[in-house]
Amino acid sequence: MGFVIHATVVAVVPDGVVYTPGSPFNTLKKQLPGKGYWLYAPVANTITVPGSVLAATDQLSLNLGWTQIGYWGTDGAAPATGFGCINGQYDVVVDEAGKVFVTGSPFNTLKSMQKNKGYFIHATTPTTLKFQCQ
Repeated sequence: MGFVIHATVVAVVPDGVVYTPGSPFNTLKKQLPGKGYWLYAPVANTITVPGSVLAATDQLSLNLGWTQIGYWGTDGAAPATGFGCINGQYDVVVDEAGKVFVTGSPFNTLKSMQKNKGYFIHATTPTTLKFQCQ
């Protein structure tokens, strides 16, 4: 599965795919690099995800609409800078606390991106998310 579990953890993907340790009803079969996952643990927990960290040159396909991602761009970058390689191909980014960045809005509450944190991004066209434009 990819998670090293030290207590009960439930993983949920926005499309309703679920993983619960020991359940015969799991529909999440594998983790994908760059994708975001919601994890629920009833107590403080340690989660270890094996594999290597994505490189700045790695890419992730985004379909039209909402995708949950794990951000691997520059830590602390403003959203417009962090997602500059796909400028004009997305319009909204939301973090787990509900802070929002809307392209062109003066009322944004999401001011900086944090590496290895999860975000929802709304693509206005199918595109490829990358953090190095060349």
